[in-house]
Amino acid sequence: MEIHAGPGSHLRYVGLQDWGHGVTHLSVQRAHLERDADLRSLAVAFGASLSRMEAESILEGDGASSEMLGVYFGHASQHFDFRSIQDHGGSRTASDLLYKGALRDRSRSIYSGTVIIRPGAHQCDAYQTNRNILLSEKAKADSIPNLEILSNDPVRCGHAASVGPVEDEALFYMQTRGIPYEEAKRLIVFGFFQEVLDRVTLPEVKAGLEGAIAAEIEDSRAP
Repeated sequence: MEIHAGPGSHLRYVGLQDWGHGVTHLSVQRAHLERDADLRSLAVAFGASLSRMEAESILEGDGASSEMLGVYFGHASQHFDFRSIQDHGGSRTASDLLYKGALRDRSRSIYSGTVIIRPGAHQCDAYQTNRNILLSEKAKADSIPNLEILSNDPVRCGHAASVGPVEDEALFYMQTRGIPYEEAKRLIVFGFFQEVLDRVTLPEVKAGLEGAIAAEIEDSRAP
């Protein structure tokens, strides 16, 4: 998918893959943003046995902005591979990436992202965040954020990453308030994704995501 956002344009793009078992999925999304263009994209991955998704935002024009959201939920032996680039060539550009995933059974995810601030790009604002929650001892997630700052005055440029299980303290606290263990775990996992869901502006897409996440959580509770 090649996206060209002209001057002053506003674009929303959703990429969803929910293939069945045995499918290998490969997608590449590259967006070129001109002056004052605004792109909000959402990448969703629930299916396929092996999935690689690449997303690149090239902020060429001054004042361009890009929001890149991602949601994934792995089960069985699924393998997700995400690559992203936030490439700032224009001044006063802004990009924000937030990818969140839950993994159960023997599933695995790898995230590798790069923020680039080009020479001559001034007063840029760039951030990338990847957070993972592990719902089994055999699930695994790797997160590799990178920064390449070639300009001397970015306003903000940084990254954050985390991998870990559901916190025992949070589960214990909810149980002391009378919430059963499985229900407490469901609420915590759903709350983990809420930060992304709150930023999805299309009602029908948000409702579909909430239903898909709820179904995955229920499957994980099945014996």
